[in-house]
Amino acid sequence: MSIKQMVKVWEHEFSHPEQSVMLALADHAHDDGTSIRPSYKRVAWKTGYTYRNVRRIISKLKESGVLVLDKPATNKDPAIYSFDWAK
Repeated sequence: MSIKQMVKVWEHEFSHPEQSVMLALADHAHDDGTSIRPSYKRVAWKTGYTYRNVRRIISKLKESGVLVLDKPATNKDPAIYSFDWAK
């Protein structure tokens, strides 16, 4: 859990659903904003959103550039993301 990354989420303007998902992701991040690897199901559980909504929100965050896909998911492992706060 990275409090530093959670503070950065609060400092940026996100819609409520995006903010909820970003906070859930920041809860799994290292202090430098890397190695974010919760499953969509875990994020859905933390936020109260459906699996489908979480996928849609994460896709939107990736398009904006603030969330970067470092390694795609495999059958055994979830995707690995990092934050790019310069966007």
